[in-house]
Amino acid sequence: MIDIQSDVSLLPYNTFQVDVQAKYFVDIHQEEDLEELFETGIFAKEKHLILWWGANVLFTQDINGLVIKVSLKGIECLSWLDVSSLKSPLPPFQKGGSKVLVQAMAGEDWSGFVEYCNRKWRAGIENLIAIPGQVGTAPVSNIGAYGMEIGERVVWVEGYDLEKKEWKKFDHEECGFAYRDSIFKSELRGKFLITRVVFALEQLSEEYLFKLDYPDVQRVLEERSINILDCRASLAMTPNSLEQVSEIISEIRASKLPDPNKIGTAGSFFANPIIKKSDFDLLIQKFPELISYPHGDEVKLSAGQLIDLAGLKGYSNGKAGTSSKHALIVINEWGSAEDVLEVVEHIQIVVKEKFGVALKPEVVYI
Repeated sequence: MIDIQSDVSLLPYNTFQVDVQAKYFVDIHQEEDLEELFETGIFAKEKHLILWWGANVLFTQDINGLVIKVSLKGIECLSWLDVSSLKSPLPPFQKGGSKVLVQAMAGEDWSGFVEYCNRKWRAGIENLIAIPGQVGTAPVSNIGAYGMEIGERVVWVEGYDLEKKEWKKFDHEECGFAYRDSIFKSELRGKFLITRVVFALEQLSEEYLFKLDYPDVQRVLEERSINILDCRASLAMTPNSLEQVSEIISEIRASKLPDPNKIGTAGSFFANPIIKKSDFDLLIQKFPELISYPHGDEVKLSAGQLIDLAGLKGYSNGKAGTSSKHALIVINEWGSAEDVLEVVEHIQIVVKEKFGVALKPEVVYI
């Protein structure tokens, strides 16, 4: 039987460590709990908020309604016959190699899921290690890092439509994946409760192509005197190669990101801005040191570098600020949501004035 609690502090449930109260709170451990919850009067009359690990949110006020925390657990392999009913094609794969469908329940720890897949020689998400959150949050923001995006691997997403009161499956195309975006973050935000996600991974073989071209990864390989081509060849022949790659990524992230268990943070606060090629051509003349990446017909800049060049790395208003390790990380030292927002707005103003580029938060304000 579900346990709906009243007047619950959400301090343990958000990595920014902001203390707000929820009028009602329920922790869902199995899908049967959801069915029971939907029949309650509290669900029918109260506004509801879906809360995962609280790793990508900034609470700005108390929640006058029902907070639903999703703790559904379980991982299993599926048959490829399960994709026969999908409306749209599967996400693109690398050529060659054996494909594996892996289903994970939404409450599974994301980094733990990556580690599980590494141990089972299931490749395709090893660069996404150490990203705070749960499996259910991964498709929402289409999480990405070091040359990979989760949208490249999602086959379908299942869950419950809170408005239409029905279970639904979204295949890859219907998820509407874009850079740090999806249908679940935009038009279905707060309207769809994800319960499980199915991923298409590669069974590790000599044909698998590791993504090691990201500058930070190349730097670590150079520091260890490892040739990238030799590294790819040796990794393909090594049983624990996925774990080795994830270890490198984890070390890089640890060198930049504060531990959310020790200091309030949501990790990277801003999305890397994407600007027109014509605007970039003008900007690079004034700031030739700018890091950039092609993004279709446009250009993606480094939000962290823009903040750093604006002189705001390690900036603090006394209660919140940016990390001295990485300018993209906004931290809450002992302040409130208002203190964090003050820092965020200051960063946006200074960067806009210096570069003419608008920074948009990845973090969701609630």
